[in-house]
Amino acid sequence: LRVLQIPEDRLVLGIGTGSPKGGLARVSESIDALREVTTSRIVIGALGPKIRKLGAEKADGLLLSWLTPDAAAAAMAELQRDSAAVGRTGVKGVLYTRTAVDPVGLRAMVPEAARYQSIPSYAANLERIGAKAIDTTIYEKDPERLAFRVGEYTQNVDEIVLRAITGENTLEAYLRIVDAVSAAATCS
Repeated sequence: LRVLQIPEDRLVLGIGTGSPKGGLARVSESIDALREVTTSRIVIGALGPKIRKLGAEKADGLLLSWLTPDAAAAAMAELQRDSAAVGRTGVKGVLYTRTAVDPVGLRAMVPEAARYQSIPSYAANLERIGAKAIDTTIYEKDPERLAFRVGEYTQNVDEIVLRAITGENTLEAYLRIVDAVSAAATCS
């Protein structure tokens, strides 16, 4: 880390399991190893309840994904309960949600959601929350509806990451998302 000259107080390190088999132990060991060499914040990808509990106990934050607003609220309640149980405060819940603002973006988002729906660990999580992957995404063309949908999540989590799904890999397509989200922000 020091070689890169990145200030540790501005760096957030992310860890994921990589695969279900032995993933929980690997993440726990990785957190411990990183704590020995850096003061940077550590956030873990936290799909299911076991990894979320580990994150509440050892990490600085959870990166949540493929959740409905209600499931995000439930995950945050678990996070607060589990971190308080071990005397920790300030563990953040960050939600990553795919977002499209036009039909071209939606056409790209649908197969991505279907692909994740077919991965066993994601399918188990989606079954646990009673949703399909596409139900956990945001697709709105209207700024007021977009503001409402984003607000459904932001009221439940500490931070939200909107992943722009455009269907076109152009600057103009990404700027349409930025413009739509900016317009939505003025509606809320």
